[in-house]
Parts: sequence; C-alpha cells; structure tokens
Amino acid sequence: MLDPVELRKPVLAGIMFLYREPDSGHIREEDPGTNIAQADFGGAVVAVTLKLIAQEEPPLVFIKDKRSSVW
Repeated sequence: MLDPVELRKPVLAGIMFLYREPDSGHIREEDPGTNIAQADFGGAVVAVTLKLIAQEEPPLVFIKDKRSSVW
C-alpha cells in the first residue's frame, strides 16, 4: 500500500511560488521556471501547467471562478 503524498499547494506571489512544507511548516519559495511576469494570469497558469507536465509532475490547478477559467 502506498503512503499518501502531501501536496505543496503553492500560491503565486509576484514572480515566485510560495508554499508551506507539510512536515516542517517552513515557508519556501520556488521559481516556476517560466517568465510569468510578462504573461497575464491565464498565460501564467498555462505556462506553469505545461512546465509541470513536461517534468512529468501531475498538476492540479484551482481557479477562483468559472469566468476566470476561460482563457
């Protein structure tokens, strides 16, 4: 049986992702690896999602409302 994996739940803050480590509670930041400062919100979400897919990491994206989900 596999152990559950804690999600990092990053929040986009400027041009970096901030997240709390599940075990230690420390706040960490991560560069999304794409130039999201130059993109609108939809473009940034798509760019980061495609980057995660290319790294074979399964992205789970939550959008605040239905209207913002149309890009």
